[in-house]
Amino acid sequence: GNYEALSIREAVQPRFGTGALLVKGAAAEAQSVATQTGRPNEPWDGSTPAYPSSVSTPDADPPAGRASTRFVGVIELDALRGLSKVGQAFESVINELDRTPDTEFRISLEIQATSESGFPQDVEEVVSDNAETLGFSSTRFD
Repeated sequence: GNYEALSIREAVQPRFGTGALLVKGAAAEAQSVATQTGRPNEPWDGSTPAYPSSVSTPDADPPAGRASTRFVGVIELDALRGLSKVGQAFESVINELDRTPDTEFRISLEIQATSESGFPQDVEEVVSDNAETLGFSSTRFD
């Protein structure tokens, strides 16, 4: 009756292999609430679960009765899988936020790279030209 290795309200690295399953947030919340209240085997009835006071919530919860008006999220990207993670972020986070009609976005990508041996002049020139063409607001090599 329960999902194993369920992760909720935390950053996870998606692993889509044998046995992987995405579940609706309400189902995950229901299992989490049931586990914390000592009723782990109650089936999920499809309703949105009530949140007991023992469930941890973010520190910046809006006052009762008022909807959140701001979302801020930061994701670390690596050079190998960064592009796919950006795509996943657009599909699973930005598209969901965009469902709210008056949502305004400010999306930034900050790149920090270091090389102990130093970047060759040709790399600096190509990167600087590409960054300018792409419309980077600021760039510098130190």
